[in-house]
Amino acid sequence: MKLIIICWSSNSGKTTLANEIAKFFDIKRISSSDYTKSLINENSREALENKFNELVINKWFDFISKKIIVF
Repeated sequence: MKLIIICWSSNSGKTTLANEIAKFFDIKRISSSDYTKSLINENSREALENKFNELVINKWFDFISKKIIVF
């Protein structure tokens, strides 16, 4: 299993790139923001960033690579 993580600033084309890669390789795309949004009640950018930072500190990437991605 390979994990591709795309990181950069807001509005830099990460989702577009991820969609193109997923389509090209016929693989599943998982968005960290979709997962993070499911964990918060408030839909503000600040709440989303705070929750994401909390998840990163708690090794969210280790979790997602082992538990969520199943091909």
